[in-house]
Amino acid sequence: MKITKLHIYNYKNLNVELTNTSSIIALIGNNGSGKSNILEAISTIFFHLFQKKEKDIPFNFLIEYKFGGNQTVCIEKKNSTIHFKVDNNPRADIQQFLPKQIVALYSGEENRLWKKSYEPLYMAYVNNINKSETSGLGEYNIVPKMLYINKFYWHISLLCLLISDATDTKTFCEQTLGINKINSIKFDFKTANYANYTNSSVKTFINLIDKKSEYSIDELKKIISECPFPLDEVYKYLYLAFTPDKKKMLENITIKYNDNNLDIEDFSEGEKKMLLIKAALEFAGLEDSLFLLDEPDAHIHLNNKIQIKNVFKEYLDTRQVILTTHSPTLTDTLDEESLFMLNTGNLVHHKKQEILESVSGEFWNKFQQNAFIASKKPIILLVEGKHDKAHIHNAFEALKEDYQQLDFQCFILNGESKIQPFLSGLYESDFYTDKLYVGIYDNDGAGDKSFNNGFEKVKDNFKKLKESNGKENNSYFAIKLPKPNEITCDCTIETLYELERFEEAIQSATKSALGHLKNKSIDDIAKGIKEQAKNILSENSQTFNIEDFKNFRALFDLILEISNHRNSLIKGIKQEKSTQDVPETTKETSAGVEKYIEIYTDRRSTKVNGLYYNDKKVTIQNGSKLSIDVVDSYAQKTVRNKELKKIADLQENCWVLKEDKTFNSVSGAINYATGGNMNGWAHWIIKENKKPLETIREK
Repeated sequence: MKITKLHIYNYKNLNVELTNTSSIIALIGNNGSGKSNILEAISTIFFHLFQKKEKDIPFNFLIEYKFGGNQTVCIEKKNSTIHFKVDNNPRADIQQFLPKQIVALYSGEENRLWKKSYEPLYMAYVNNINKSETSGLGEYNIVPKMLYINKFYWHISLLCLLISDATDTKTFCEQTLGINKINSIKFDFKTANYANYTNSSVKTFINLIDKKSEYSIDELKKIISECPFPLDEVYKYLYLAFTPDKKKMLENITIKYNDNNLDIEDFSEGEKKMLLIKAALEFAGLEDSLFLLDEPDAHIHLNNKIQIKNVFKEYLDTRQVILTTHSPTLTDTLDEESLFMLNTGNLVHHKKQEILESVSGEFWNKFQQNAFIASKKPIILLVEGKHDKAHIHNAFEALKEDYQQLDFQCFILNGESKIQPFLSGLYESDFYTDKLYVGIYDNDGAGDKSFNNGFEKVKDNFKKLKESNGKENNSYFAIKLPKPNEITCDCTIETLYELERFEEAIQSATKSALGHLKNKSIDDIAKGIKEQAKNILSENSQTFNIEDFKNFRALFDLILEISNHRNSLIKGIKQEKSTQDVPETTKETSAGVEKYIEIYTDRRSTKVNGLYYNDKKVTIQNGSKLSIDVVDSYAQKTVRNKELKKIADLQENCWVLKEDKTFNSVSGAINYATGGNMNGWAHWIIKENKKPLETIREK
């Protein structure tokens, strides 16, 4: 199976149109970007399809995939209409062309997805387990169509890996998990629950292994080899016997290994995650299966992240893997065609990606590029190295009460020579010009040279990028670190601390170096102590007090001065523009001529049209589709529901207004429409220019 197209519209924050050519789809983005929502949306789609309840899917979508080697399956839902096609030919029924298995592997504590999409199918299977034909499962009735695997399946996964004779599985257990000897395997059976599984194949298998509670690995292998079940079915029978709450036939499996009699709790979190991934791919899914992996690299050691792709390799010909990740290391191991950046529920346009790739060169990977694109901060600081970022962050955490006007994020460019070309590339491409970008140079010889190249003076203490081709520049600036009083030497970020703080770090670094100087030159020793001292100072600064950061105030004052300067420039430009830039319309009322702006929102799967008036009132228009559900924190839930029953019609997944309704605030209106709690200025969109209402707030 290989997904070629995936379009999802108005599911939570998603509006995604994805075209794919790879067997791995890696969704990268910050928290809130919509990565996990895509996994939830796919699970929701197939949950309903497997039950033949496709019209109940609460959002529009299109999914197209290759199936059975060469057939193209397309499923599309528009409002209440759904279409099935195979090789472009309409089909009335799609069951035989659905994935053979959906396997979700989740790392966190959140069980919303299990409750919503996986548990209902599982419990339907358990409730029908004694029937000759389990409803909805068709030919593949060994287990439910949708399996959910998390931390509770470590022991099942490990057992099946250990009894496998496959060479790559043995290598995995020895090299990745560090297992060289199995001492014992103990089962805790719940015989009182066996009656729940009368005449089922699950019970048949359990009866084969419950002759005694403890086995050697050879004894267990012998029993498995003589039974009529292949190893992938053994995994699924163990899954079924263990999963159902209060109906378990199997309570636990304890595996002791190696000379010191370790058990599964002695694995690291990363090792546990790796064995779940390996076993799921090896045993849980059939060919033409779909695997959904939420942050599979979480808790895995940096060196082992690279192995994740190697685990996938042998399964990719017949399985589609969709994963989410925060990891730049894992991202770097994947092919470019597998990577998809997400930001606030939308795919980042390739043009933006290409621009950033061209200006960041080789010093930023996809993950770092995505973090830059996804930043919500109005001020972006570009610094030379990792210590600059750490010290500025720690100083701001200590002093932020005095600088509440500042809100910024730091990005590392790995050297002073890259700041000006980076800023220049952003300027030439008009990359997010609504932000302020400030390059920060060390106040030394190298910093001076770069600071004097490509910038023009604005004031004595800061410059802006030189304008070219008549293009205005109000966003790209540069500064040097302000030297503390009485400092005449070169000034790097460490110089902003009092001398005794750096002396403490030097002493600690020197002490650590003693006894490790053999076969090192004086220059190497000095360089090593210097770098170690910088690392120590950076780490120590996390616990410094406010007074230790006093010299950073000059830096934050300077950033604030640039921000105010830029705001005055932009305000002046706005005042020069005619008020005709505001997309106002007029209508005649009994009180005279009234001006308004047409606005809309589609947040939380709504379709709402409105009118914004000069007195900041908002009218939601007749015919708007409002959300049925509301967030828990929405205070007027009861009042809203009672009123909507009078002024709206309840239709499939929405309330449809039968009359206009006016509100005294923009946020009150959007919260009523969406059932959420959000900033109306940010989420009402002006129809004419597709910009947030916030952009005309002052006007």
